[in-house]
Amino acid sequence: MLKQALKKFLILEGVLAACVVEDGGTVLEKAGRVTMDLEELGQRVHQGLIASSSMAYELSRDELTMIFVELKEGTLLATSLDDDHILAIMTKNNTNIGRIRYELKKNRDTITAAL
Repeated sequence: MLKQALKKFLILEGVLAACVVEDGGTVLEKAGRVTMDLEELGQRVHQGLIASSSMAYELSRDELTMIFVELKEGTLLATSLDDDHILAIMTKNNTNIGRIRYELKKNRDTITAAL
């Protein structure tokens, strides 16, 4: 069920892969063409979300909803699904990030229910 929910992102133009990372950085499930070390990615996404959440709180006393990391070869989006899981999506350059965010909001409950 979780893999099927992740595969919905793969039909979006420019999306290369999606994965769910557990608390601590372990990759629970993945879908798509992943050419990188997912365990390393999971660790970095987990650490990045913690650091970004802390910065958001210190700057505005507000809750972080999503982080974007723009790289030369594409973009990484990461968002908390609940207290123990993070969704990470890797895209090509020039991908419609707004469309991905819309699909994430639309499918968040389905993904969370599949955990």
